[in-house]
Amino acid sequence: MKEFGKNTALIDYVNGVSLEFNENTNINEVSNVILNTIKNLTEKKRDKNKEIFLVKEIIPGNNILENFKLIKKNSVIGDIKIKGDFYPILSGEKNYNNITCLMAKKLNRIY
Repeated sequence: MKEFGKNTALIDYVNGVSLEFNENTNINEVSNVILNTIKNLTEKKRDKNKEIFLVKEIIPGNNILENFKLIKKNSVIGDIKIKGDFYPILSGEKNYNNITCLMAKKLNRIY
């Protein structure tokens, strides 16, 4: 497995938020997400129904997993034995070639 994002992006050097959208995302949806994120950060509140995930690693390959469904420690994906619980993100995305998914940890709080 490959570590994800460590010291490769601006977000690695600041306390902040990273948002990602694909090319098919409607511009109004992008605007709403950005404005709501700024509002929530400046008011230091969070929608209690939203879940927050921190991406830590990448699982290479072309396996398809159910996004945001917990994968338990010691599971095997392709030829990789998983060392800790995680949530798969962006599995099956066509823009992520040779990546099974991003491995994420669910956070209990953001600040």
